[in-house]
Amino acid sequence: PGGSAAGVGVVPFTGIGQYPANVLSNVLSRWTPSNPSQQVDYPRLGIATTTSNNYLGSSWWLKDGSYIRLKQASIGYTIYSAGMKKTGLASLYVYGAGTNLLTFSKFKLWDVELGSNGATYPPARTLVIGLRAQF
Repeated sequence: PGGSAAGVGVVPFTGIGQYPANVLSNVLSRWTPSNPSQQVDYPRLGIATTTSNNYLGSSWWLKDGSYIRLKQASIGYTIYSAGMKKTGLASLYVYGAGTNLLTFSKFKLWDVELGSNGATYPPARTLVIGLRAQF
């Protein structure tokens, strides 16, 4: 992210207003001499203006956005039986369908299809089950 137009989803201390944040988490997950970990959210956290390290473009923020998603699946089965004909049914069709069922990704901040700041609604998951009878 660089400047105010990109990557606002990862800028610390922006929890006032549109992008809620856990400020304690922002402060604790940073590099310090006593916490020299390279697995922190903020390598050099600051509270200054937009020229501080929080707003500078950096490869630190580049994340692997690859993913595999099962967008749509459906399954159905038709049941025929001699016993059903006695009740007046010729057949029963049982089915189920769904959209956005599974996503596999290393990126965990927000849905991978939402772009650089995650500030929109993720794709909805839809499940449908049904039964169709033929007489």
